Amino acid sequence: MSDRSFLAILLTATGLMLVVLIWTAIALTGGPRSAHEPEIESISNVQLEDIVHRLDDLAMRVGAPATGGAAGLSRSPAQPAPGEVLVVFVDEPLPPPATDSTWDRAPVTVVPLQRQDQAMPMLETVTVPEVRVRALTNGRQIAWRVDWDDPVADYHLDTDLFCDAVALQFPLKANANYKMGDRDFPVQIIQWKAIWQKDIDEHFQDVQDLHPNYWTDLYWFAEGEFPYRVPEAFERTEALDWFVAYRAGNPMADLYREHPVQEMIAEGFGTLTNQPIIASIATGAWADGRWSVVVTRPMETHDPTDYQFRPGTRDVVAFAVWEGGTGNVSGRKQHSQWVVFEVQQ
Repeated sequence: MSDRSFLAILLTATGLMLVVLIWTAIALTGGPRSAHEPEIESISNVQLEDIVHRLDDLAMRVGAPATGGAAGLSRSPAQPAPGEVLVVFVDEPLPPPATDSTWDRAPVTVVPLQRQDQAMPMLETVTVPEVRVRALTNGRQIAWRVDWDDPVADYHLDTDLFCDAVALQFPLKANANYKMGDRDFPVQIIQWKAIWQKDIDEHFQDVQDLHPNYWTDLYWFAEGEFPYRVPEAFERTEALDWFVAYRAGNPMADLYREHPVQEMIAEGFGTLTNQPIIASIATGAWADGRWSVVVTRPMETHDPTDYQFRPGTRDVVAFAVWEGGTGNVSGRKQHSQWVVFEVQQ
């Protein structure tokens, strides 16, 4: 018998014995106790899960069968490992609205944010110290809900005005840096913006929405009457030719956006590259001083530049938030480090 085989057998037996001992301890501490019985230190489900995950990780390295993990111990959706996001399986269509009770099945993970202080423009002071994250999957799609406190909803853009936004980041290779990746270690970033949400919910946000008293004598080839709504008054080819950024294919100048979300690839600061095909959809709403944004996409796609989600796996995700009212734009943001997530199956 090889040393590796012996270690695998030993680890399997040890793991099973440990699980029995832990469940025995839980049974002893969970029932009624008289005043004369000695106190027995209890073991929480979270501690139990952490022990089991460590055993499973070691078992995988030596080729031993796993202890069963969440399936073998019937993990409660309300108690993920500390600091981790548990993507809870639900057998129903996704995504549910942020107000839907389906989200109550997913535990809330509080993720701390820090200021971006590595590249210009840097953030001087954190104004959004944390986000609250939940996630659901039905095996075909995955939905992430991100909530954060913001006293004022900022939608508009101008020379000195910026909109609220949130982004999720996933590593396309192991060991990618949480600060937007590295050379040869790319990340995928999915970003939602409040102004795009307003485009979808109301209409394309134009000059008159921010400056209702403005006036212009002429828009070349525009049809209809002032104030010449975009894009309705500019359907003619000759009119669209004057929208230079749109004609150049700038994704920021999309007049016909269907979802308030953008997907990008990065290999470090200053390398953001737009993905022309978007698999994600998103919706965001602000109420009572809080944003709730739900981002949904297929678990797997045919795009090799997309991150691929798989049931029963563990990986990492990072988050970033821009608070437009405090001047957050571009690199001036608060972001998290990598956060472990596990996808239930």
